[in-house]
Amino acid sequence: MANEEEVDGSEVPAGPRIDPLPSWEATGWRWIAALAGLSAGGMFWLAVRESSPPDTRLILDGFANLAIGATLAFFAYRALIKYPFRILDLMGIVITLSLGIKAAIDTMTMLAVNGIIWEGRVTDSDKFSSVMLSCLLTSSALMAGAALGLRYCARIKIEAPVRRLGAIIMGMLAFPAVVGIPVFTLAVLQDAVEILSHSPNMVRTPETEINPLNFVYWVLSIGITGANTVLFLRSMVSSSSVDSMARTAGKNS
Repeated sequence: MANEEEVDGSEVPAGPRIDPLPSWEATGWRWIAALAGLSAGGMFWLAVRESSPPDTRLILDGFANLAIGATLAFFAYRALIKYPFRILDLMGIVITLSLGIKAAIDTMTMLAVNGIIWEGRVTDSDKFSSVMLSCLLTSSALMAGAALGLRYCARIKIEAPVRRLGAIIMGMLAFPAVVGIPVFTLAVLQDAVEILSHSPNMVRTPETEINPLNFVYWVLSIGITGANTVLFLRSMVSSSSVDSMARTAGKNS
């Protein structure tokens, strides 16, 4: 029959053919559905938290912090395993990750002692979820930076172990260095104002004490950001060269 097709030896009605969605459109709809579900879950969580006693709010905050940190760490890990790495690369990543988490905890301890972020000690039970979230955010940023460093090595063809380790560490410190430039710029300017306005009879207090390490951190932040800029541009140029060579080879074949 005219309106029927033969499939596996049997005749079935030939219905309207539905073309599949393009890959980019299907991906967009999945992201829209995920964001809608996340928004609905967030509103439900806020409603439950608002009507809960303080002890229950601490538990809910802990679950929310764990979910946010674990999600970011998962995506950072997925980005990290996209590129091949060696044993020495892994050792450098683990050591830098450990030092970064320790620095984050020490910074929170210093801020808590000065009463900047919260009252009390970091080791208090009600601060556990906040400390855990900070450690997960730090590890996520460093792992994403390690993926960036491995990308440098893959695109620029860095094979020497020491150079690979240096590129990976530069990638891991990329985000902290970008954040550190404005922070330590303000700190250095404040120290400069304190030096210019200092009089011989002025008694310095802990609030007006000049920290000479601010200038060192400022210079390091600028240097690391500059190194990452050079590595990123070199990786982009190498990627463009590889793509052009592949297109040329395809035309010749």
